Order: sequence, then structure tokens, then C-alpha cells
Amino acid sequence: AMGCTYNPSLYITRDSTFITTPQGNATSDPTRCLIDSTGACIPAAAPWPDFFQLPVLMLMLITLLNDGTLISIGYDYVKPSKMPERWNFVALFCIAGVLGAVACASSLLLLWAALDSNNPSGLFAGVGIPPIEYGKIITSIYLKVSLSDFLTLFSARTQGEFFWSVLPSPILLTAAGISLVISTILACVWPVGMLDRLPVMGLALGEYKLLPLWIWLYCLLCWLIQDALKVLCIFLIESTGLFSYENPHAKKLNHSRLGAGSFKAT
Repeated sequence: AMGCTYNPSLYITRDSTFITTPQGNATSDPTRCLIDSTGACIPAAAPWPDFFQLPVLMLMLITLLNDGTLISIGYDYVKPSKMPERWNFVALFCIAGVLGAVACASSLLLLWAALDSNNPSGLFAGVGIPPIEYGKIITSIYLKVSLSDFLTLFSARTQGEFFWSVLPSPILLTAAGISLVISTILACVWPVGMLDRLPVMGLALGEYKLLPLWIWLYCLLCWLIQDALKVLCIFLIESTGLFSYENPHAKKLNHSRLGAGSFKAT
């Protein structure tokens, strides 16, 4: 959860013009409001929740679709190791931490930018995205977390190589594609309402329709950064011998006989 503050001196009129008025007049003018997709007037001074959270239903959908994609990875293409593999949990947790840190940090950055969308000097305003309702902020984070989960899978599956080094199997691509499409459609057309006493609203509802596209582009950019940092992390671990990590795929067999049925790994 993340705390957020609200500035009662900031208003948005029907023509999306920013106006600053003295403190204490937050509700004195009922014409100062945000217009949602249904035409209802949401007072600009209405306080937002003290902490951000996703509704349980959205978390369940993320888990369901992500687990369905993970099941299909059992039919994925892999590069078999030439040597017996063994677990190295310290290195595994380190690499997983890098992948997870990028996904988490990028989600928090998007949340901060979305909560600051009313700021005419904010990131959203800088790229031409108008202020968005709180319900769309929740749906934006739902879509971001969903996309990041699926894209992280394609980065993690290639270990120390870039995600394009090993093509995924058609089964994995199909499962991931279906999950990505379902997540995007749900985020776009989610009806205006309340979930767990939180407002929700589809990203494609209202006048501005490009928010899902911006989130997709943002997720793809973060995915490229995530994959590059993963490759760098594994390279540093291998080159320094940290955690006694060895990449079994980098080993080659030396066919000089050491004994009956044994070969030397170099």
C-alpha cells in the first residue's frame, strides 16, 4: 500500500482548466468537478483513500491468468544442460530479486505518476495524458501488474541470455497471448462501479482512449530494461564467481577419456 495526499486547493473544471483557489473553498463551488464517462460530476475536492490498494477480484484475475500461462511453460523449448544441474538458491534469489525489483519499481513509478496526473507539471501532463479519475488509476495498476507478470516470464525463461535467444513454444505463446488479450480487454471495458469500496473504471471509457496504449508501451520499455539488468546480473555473478554460480549451458565436454564412461568438463 502507498499513502497519498490530496491538495484541496487544486480543481479541475469541465474544460479541464487548472484553477487554484484559497484553502477552505474546496466545496463552495459545485461546478468545479471531474466528469466521468457516465456524465456524473465527481467533486474535485473529494478526498482519495489514505492508502492505495487493488480490489481482491483484480488480484484473483491476475493470479488466475498468470497461473494458466505458467502451466504452459511445461511445453516450452529449452536448451538442455550438458552437465548435471544443481540448485544454487542464493544466486537464484539474487536474480529473481533483480527481476522482481524492476517490476515492482516500475509499478510504483506508474502509480506515483497516475496519482499526480492532476499536476500540470507532472509526467502525465508532459506526454499529453489528461488528468484521470481514481477508478482509472486502479485499473491502470491492474493492467500494469498483469502485463509485467507475463513479460517477466519471457525474460526469466532464458537465464543468462536475452529473451529472444530461445524462441518460445507455440503453446506458451498462445497461452500468454490469450492472457494478455483478456487482461487488456478487461482493463479497457471494466464498468464504472465499486469493488471493495473502491471506485473502478475502464481505461477506454470516457473521452481519452489512449491510456491502455501508453501503459503497454511503458510495460514493454520496462521489460527491456528488466531483461538487460537480468543479463548483466548473471554476467557479474558468473565472472566474479559470486555465490559459486556456474552456468551449466556454458560448459563444453572434453572428450579425452578420464576413465570408463567419464568425461572432463571444461
